[in-house]
Amino acid sequence: MNLSRNIYIAIMAIAGLVLGVLQVVMPELSTILASPLIVLLVVSLMFDISILVIGIRYGLMPLHMNGRFTGFLIGLGIYFLIVLVLGKQAVPL
Repeated sequence: MNLSRNIYIAIMAIAGLVLGVLQVVMPELSTILASPLIVLLVVSLMFDISILVIGIRYGLMPLHMNGRFTGFLIGLGIYFLIVLVLGKQAVPL
């Protein structure tokens, strides 16, 4: 199994959870901060860059596109699930 993919999917799931809870607790945060979709993309980019840098030193395999897509969809799905179940309405992306 690809260790970087497993870590990435876990990080994206946690990011989706945190964004969903923040959206429910503080709905005005999405107007101040960027859209949750953009925040998830930034988290993904930061992890991808760090894996490229660390991978050179420790020999980790870089992420493939299907791993990135799976992690991003999991984070987005958890975000929308939390917002739709616990919140009043989802913020449009």
